[in-house]
Amino acid sequence: MVRPATGANDLAVAEYVMTATLLLLRRAWFASDRVAQGLWPRMDLIGRELAGKRLGLVGLGAIARLTAAKAALPRHSPQASSAERRWTCSRPSP
Repeated sequence: MVRPATGANDLAVAEYVMTATLLLLRRAWFASDRVAQGLWPRMDLIGRELAGKRLGLVGLGAIARLTAAKAALPRHSPQASSAERRWTCSRPSP
């Protein structure tokens, strides 16, 4: 028997998104083979920082809402219309 499992892994996917973001920004993914060999390629792991970056989320479903919460995005408004929602997180209001 097949049953829907809506929401069963929302948190796991949101946490994966944040983990993958950090891995790619810090370039840790590209050094994993060398770390497994016992090396510590410190200069290859410098990469970029997440602070000050803009995170774009497609849609406002459960996974995007949880990802926004994990990233501490302050401008999410679930009551906004679809036209307003498109711009809510893109630029701060003057």
